[in-house]
Amino acid sequence: PPAEHAVLQQALAALQARRADEAERLASKVLKIQPAHIGALHLVGLARLTQGRPREALAPLRSAASAGDNPAVETHLAIALRQTGSIDEARATLERAVTRQPPFPLAFHELGVLLFAQRRLDEAQAVLERGLALAPAVADLAVVLGGIHLDRCDRANAKLVFARALANSPG
Repeated sequence: PPAEHAVLQQALAALQARRADEAERLASKVLKIQPAHIGALHLVGLARLTQGRPREALAPLRSAASAGDNPAVETHLAIALRQTGSIDEARATLERAVTRQPPFPLAFHELGVLLFAQRRLDEAQAVLERGLALAPAVADLAVVLGGIHLDRCDRANAKLVFARALANSPG
């Protein structure tokens, strides 16, 4: 319904303005009317995640993720999982998210960072390169990839990747 859509738009605007508590309150209003509303569940979970409450974010994000194949929801769920120590589940969730269409660059970034932290450098590099092939203007992907090259003492490739990041994000 249009009224619920308007409330969710207000919640999204509040979240973008860094008023996560207001975003959570607004999205929760929609959940009182439609408890399984995927968008409202996602926004409540994301607001809680933004407020540093990943354990509380898990339930709404799990519910939203189980209702579809949205890579943004899956990525935010994986972030909450990682922050609560469920690393293997976070990785599995991100591995699903990077296969979704349309591609969600943050999923590639999060999976690349997670694999890099686990010292699975070849896998991390492959994920980040695949992400860059799909979203070449996303500098964060190139920055992590450059970090992997530096970790391997491959300064020439690191320099190329960092230059690519700068070219795509001159500000």
